[in-house]
Amino acid sequence: EGAERYALQNMALMPPDGVPSHLFGTWTELDPDILNSLIDVGLIYTPSPGKTDSSPEMVLLKPIIRQLAYDEFAPSIQSCAKLIHNTAMVMDMLPDNKDANYLMQLSQEVIALAQKDDIPVYIDYLHKSFELAVRNCKKPYMQEIADELELILMVTSCGTNRDNALLWDYKAELEESVENAVFCRVQAIALLNPEILEEKHLQAVILERIAGDYLLNNDWVNARHFSDLGWSMFEELGLLGKLEIIPALNRRAAILCHTDAEAEGKALFEQQKKYISLSEKQITLNRVCLHSSLWAAASEDAMIEKQKDLTEKSFHALYERMKIDT
Repeated sequence: EGAERYALQNMALMPPDGVPSHLFGTWTELDPDILNSLIDVGLIYTPSPGKTDSSPEMVLLKPIIRQLAYDEFAPSIQSCAKLIHNTAMVMDMLPDNKDANYLMQLSQEVIALAQKDDIPVYIDYLHKSFELAVRNCKKPYMQEIADELELILMVTSCGTNRDNALLWDYKAELEESVENAVFCRVQAIALLNPEILEEKHLQAVILERIAGDYLLNNDWVNARHFSDLGWSMFEELGLLGKLEIIPALNRRAAILCHTDAEAEGKALFEQQKKYISLSEKQITLNRVCLHSSLWAAASEDAMIEKQKDLTEKSFHALYERMKIDT
């Protein structure tokens, strides 16, 4: 009975249109026999049982069962801890678009429905959800998460300097003007203590994002200034060559190519290309972003056709594999 209760409790937070059964099982670490038994008795519904094509088998609760499960079992951050933990981890791993869509739908349900009985874990879940929404260009959902985080930080005492700084950074992502975005990120940096390792790391990330803001205005002087500051911090933290700073590395290489350090910028691109080739075997957003920037950096020399071919192949592969909804 406990396992069935656990399954229905978690299912009450699933997207109303369902989720692939293999994802539900992985996220909840549920014994497949339990899920199958609930399907057999009709509590969990499979819209197209026995599918033989490449589409995943979906599972969901009929609306009336979903409401009953929610009312009876009151799913919360603590009672669905495995679901929250596992999906937060997956959000960090550049999931392909199909899984990303289910993750974002699930996150919306968690925000709307789950009882918030572990605020620090919930705040972390909001951070992961925002990052996922940014990578998938879902601005309305980014706004929803930022509003929820702002409310949580206002009504509880659980927020840290890092949480409040990230909120300012999220506001910057939602700003339309470069000037407003830079203002928000400067507010974020002011909250952080560079003597604390985690906060210094975030400072470096935000400094590089300010460089990216100026990049949008073709303000290469300010872009280079903030990129130098962020890059110096990354070096102090021992992060050079790490996969996590590829977006910053990509920005810096582009900035260097447009200032007085073109050779250094192209060397960074080549270093990045080799690193991604070794660490990411499949087409990813990192790889496509890199190839696109390589093309731009090589637009005035003999490499243009080669880099154009790389970019087009990557974008075509990404389009077929991800097909982002807008």
